[in-house]
Amino acid sequence: MVIKDRSVLVTGSSSGIGRAIALRFAEEGAKMIVNYHVNKTGGEGTLRRIEESGQQALFVQADISKPEEIDRLFATVLNRLGGWTS
Repeated sequence: MVIKDRSVLVTGSSSGIGRAIALRFAEEGAKMIVNYHVNKTGGEGTLRRIEESGQQALFVQADISKPEEIDRLFATVLNRLGGWTS
């Protein structure tokens, strides 16, 4: 799968499996959307590691159990990144 220069959203990427997935996608050249719910410090750590590796990342807080926050998450991503890539 080619993901270089594609935008990838990983929910819960502030720790654990989500962080590992986000870091791996960034290693492959993806532009990352780092999502966290309550662990802002952990999300900032993920963001910092991605940016230190030379990749782009967007940092967005959202509780994905709430539809209105999912809407806000995607509105933020679309506004900042300019749409979908196929």
